[in-house]
Amino acid sequence: MNIKWVILLMTLISTSISATEIYDFKSGLVCPANDNKKWICHEKQDIYITGQGQCHYNNKPYYCTWYGFSFRYRNNIPGTKLICEVTQSDVANYGNPKEVVSENTSNNTYEIPLNNKNGYFINPQYSIFKANKSQFSLVSEHTTCTINNKYAADFTFNFYYPKVD
Repeated sequence: MNIKWVILLMTLISTSISATEIYDFKSGLVCPANDNKKWICHEKQDIYITGQGQCHYNNKPYYCTWYGFSFRYRNNIPGTKLICEVTQSDVANYGNPKEVVSENTSNNTYEIPLNNKNGYFINPQYSIFKANKSQFSLVSEHTTCTINNKYAADFTFNFYYPKVD
């Protein structure tokens, strides 16, 4: 067998073996488990922002609603990044418990390393409770995630913010 064919065959085999496989994908409301971990307890697209949870954003406590996504994966090269692009129907501030990452934008991108060869991943997210004085507010958000520039998952949330009576 020609050495070029052997190298090509080995490359194809190693590529297929190392391609991260995503399965058992879920998105929806996040609930706490007994061991202080979180899980997707209700798979759903419509998220009513009630403020019944608590969270920290930019080093400050807030009332919020928890939601997110989870999946299992295998055949991953540890450290491979999940890259997610978010598009929202209204502008928002994006951040985390420690800092504001971007402000007044309808688009956001974030990267999360998958640190094991096989595992379970959950990305709990939250929206801070805010009410509108004139009408309820609906904000739609679509997220598409890739691994090594290949499709991994996508999902949509419709956030319903309440009206103050």
